Amino acid sequence: MTVHTTWLLDIDGVVNASRAGWSRAPEVSHAFIPGRSFRMRYEPQLIKLINDMVGIGVNVMLCSTWCMYPVNIRQALGLPDLPNAFEAGPSTDVWQAKIDAAHQSADVGRLVWTDDDLTADVAASVHPVCKYGPPLIIRPRSSMGLRPDDARIIEAYCRAPDDESMALELGQGQRVRSQSFGDQARPARLT
Repeated sequence: MTVHTTWLLDIDGVVNASRAGWSRAPEVSHAFIPGRSFRMRYEPQLIKLINDMVGIGVNVMLCSTWCMYPVNIRQALGLPDLPNAFEAGPSTDVWQAKIDAAHQSADVGRLVWTDDDLTADVAASVHPVCKYGPPLIIRPRSSMGLRPDDARIIEAYCRAPDDESMALELGQGQRVRSQSFGDQARPARLT
């Protein structure tokens, strides 16, 4: 049986970041919503990774306040037609909707969750509900977004055979990785 992978993708602080460029200045575009324009800074190689992961069957879902304006953000960043992880409106508790989406996704397959606002408590709450191995959880620095090492780890996790997975939690200045080998998890520091 093939286990599907879902990637819950936040936008601001993950894809859109003031210092998003990896080896050069970030690309700049604008996302428009009624009455406002938002400057978007992003790394084209990250957009390529997202497109590549969609291409191999990863269910990449918007898990962001941008769920209220999915077409606008897709056009601004050149993203494919990504489904929303939750339905958002002016009264939506977005943070609770993100947590609910993570729990629902972890119940049906492997989970990648990238969000700059994740806390250790929220990340820990996802682990017990993951039926298909440990999740890959990355909390990038809001000003930098996902970095090349994050992209390589996401790609490796998404391409790993169903019986292999690794879990990664990255926090502000703290990088801890664990690889799963059956029921055993071995944490190790990353430099």
